[in-house]
Formats: sequence, C-alpha cells, structure tokens
Amino acid sequence: MLGRGVDQILPHPGDPTLYERSIRDARGYVELAEAANGPIAWPVDYSWPWGDALEVLDNFDPDVRLVNLETSITRSEDFALDKGIHYRMSPDNLPVLSAARLDVCSLANNHILDFGITGLEETLDALNRAGIAAAGAGRSGPIGPAVVEASGGRVVVLSFGTTSSGVPAAWAATVDRPGIALLPDLSDRTAAAVTAEVSRVKRAGDVVVVSVHWGPNWGYDVTTKQVRFAHRLIEGGVDVVHGHSSHTSSTATTSASSTSPPWNPAASPVCAWPPCKPTACACARPHQPTANGCATSSTASAPPGSPSPRTAY
Repeated sequence: MLGRGVDQILPHPGDPTLYERSIRDARGYVELAEAANGPIAWPVDYSWPWGDALEVLDNFDPDVRLVNLETSITRSEDFALDKGIHYRMSPDNLPVLSAARLDVCSLANNHILDFGITGLEETLDALNRAGIAAAGAGRSGPIGPAVVEASGGRVVVLSFGTTSSGVPAAWAATVDRPGIALLPDLSDRTAAAVTAEVSRVKRAGDVVVVSVHWGPNWGYDVTTKQVRFAHRLIEGGVDVVHGHSSHTSSTATTSASSTSPPWNPAASPVCAWPPCKPTACACARPHQPTANGCATSSTASAPPGSPSPRTAY
C-alpha cells in the first residue's frame, strides 16, 4: 500500500486530501508514524518503502516478481464516498514500483477503484508506462491473464477479487464497463470456471499463478472454504495460489496433489528455502523444508494426510 502517508514522503507527493472519519490529510499519517518511531528524513528515496524486502528479493533472485497493488496510481478526485478508506499515490511517484523491479501487479482488490473508473484507467496507463503487467482489472470484461516470459518459460497470472475482502459487487468488470475480475463465491462451480480458463490459456511448460484477494483484514486463519477452493484450483492445473487481504502472514503449504508434475524441491516453482529457487513468486518471509515441501518458518505444515496446494497463502 503506497498511498496516503507513504505517497506523501516520496519525492513527488500527490494531493493529501482524505475523507476519512478521523483524518482529512494524508500527512497526518506521517506525523503519527514519526511520533511512534522518530523523525523521517523526507522526501525519501524510492527504495525506502521496501525496506529490507529488496535485499530478500535480490537474494532469492526470482524470475518473476508479483505483488498485490492495493493502491490507485492516479490524480483523480473521484472519491468512492461509500468507502471509509481510500488509497492513491501520485503517478509521479511511479519509480517506487520500478525500484522493486516488479513484473506483475495484481489489481483485483478492494482499493483499486477507490477513485473511480478514471483512477483505474490512470493506474493501468501508469503500469503500462513502467513496463509492469497488470492482472485482474481492465477496461472491460472478461479480464484476461497477465503473461510474463521468464527464463524457464511463461508465467501466467490470473487475479481475482472477492466480496469477502471488501470489494463492492458493482466493481466487477462487464463487457461495457471497466472493473475487476470478481469471483461470485468460493464454490466448486466457481473453481471449475477458473480452471476452465486455466485450461484455455495454459501451455506445456507454463507456470500458472492464481492471485486471490479474499477474506477480511487482520486474520491469521485460512478458512475451510479458502482451502477447499485452493485445492480445486490446484487439481485443475493451477501451480501457485497466491492469497492476500488479511495484512498478516498466514500459512504456506505445499503438496504434490496437482495435475502438474510431482513436486521437486530442487526445481519446483514454489517458494522454498534455498537452495530452492522460487520461479513464480518471491517470498518476503523465510521458509523451511518440511516432509512435504516447505512451510513458513512460523507455522507448521498441514496436518498429516490433508491435501494442500503446492503453495497457498
């Protein structure tokens, strides 16, 4: 999230106006941060917001860098007034994304239309200028995948939002309206529709990532519905399920129960502890080996006998 206070400390801040219940100026968040952690010598360098993550990414040396961009890149004043929080960053601060050498931004989330269709379209234009692929949002539906040519072949990224993460149902893209790729639910029927699209676009040798914005903020648990949905995707040909929305780190699990070849810790495109090299995603948290693959260092692997996706957050 590079909007609000973060945008204000970058070299080219946008309009700080907010319409939140308690703060009406984004610079108020800078003041709160400084009160808690000490002065910030701003403007800061474009690499500053990433902190130690850039070094972690460089050490992993992933072929593809994918993030959930939960901020509009826009000067639009079209606030979604039915929402309590809005995120936008100035297009002039676009180098902050380039500093992380991103390849793909997942846009199917509950903030990408905080500043209306104009805000979304400006975001798409900005990413295009930066040479960063956009997944999960577009100028009309249906929304196709983002495809990145990596050293070992193509990485295909499909991105979806859900209403459980706060995405308004009206944000869904249609044939004549810009918006995001919105899942109606996490049913087996919806999973089958996603995997049908995967079958349509996936070629031999491709790695397919499905990035899903699901669930509320500040939760650590992965729900039974999310796990089941992820399993159905993996069984249908998806290689990596990248879940987000909680603003916390949740369990990462691996499994060989996939239509893809059996999981090989020396070659699999999942996040793992070195010497495994992540191909399709870059983890900001260390992973450790387990009997079935890898799990986050602060969580245990799935219970014995329970199937789980090759990588699910």
